[in-house]
Amino acid sequence: MAEVNAKLRIAFEESDTSEMVILHNEFHEIFVNACQNNRLSSLVKNLVNQFQRFRISISHYDSMRECIELHEEIIQAFRDRDPAKAEELVS
Repeated sequence: MAEVNAKLRIAFEESDTSEMVILHNEFHEIFVNACQNNRLSSLVKNLVNQFQRFRISISHYDSMRECIELHEEIIQAFRDRDPAKAEELVS
């Protein structure tokens, strides 16, 4: 997750919207797959595909910067093995 978020930050700094959308989706796919719930994973993947255009709108500078920072907090919650913090961050 950290590696994908680092790549997302680079794409953001380079204003590469297409790459940002791909990496943002990849981050969330890793996150959901970590739950080891195939049904949830499939559901989220279908929703992501349906809302692809909306994802492009998050590439706005402030929104994407906030997303990257939130991702870093989520990664830290995973590293700290703090499910309550992770749940708080994604709620």
